[in-house]
Amino acid sequence: MTWAEFRRLLDDVGETPCMAWPDAFFLDEDSSAGTSGEYRQARALCRTCPIRLECLEYAISNDERFGVWGGLTPKERGGINLKCI
Repeated sequence: MTWAEFRRLLDDVGETPCMAWPDAFFLDEDSSAGTSGEYRQARALCRTCPIRLECLEYAISNDERFGVWGGLTPKERGGINLKCI
């Protein structure tokens, strides 16, 4: 999925949690990924998103190395193969 495709999807859906609270999804790289309250908050917001799986697909297929995408941190996304989603 390209950025243009993902952006169209976002536009079709309207406001998503990451659009409403972007700072919650792009956290300090030195945070303890997976255990900090900030990452838990971002994950909880992702669970409410209607395009969570598409977001995760975009992040993995484009090797997105920063931020919480589709409810996963960069480290968590690192070992995922798109064929598994």
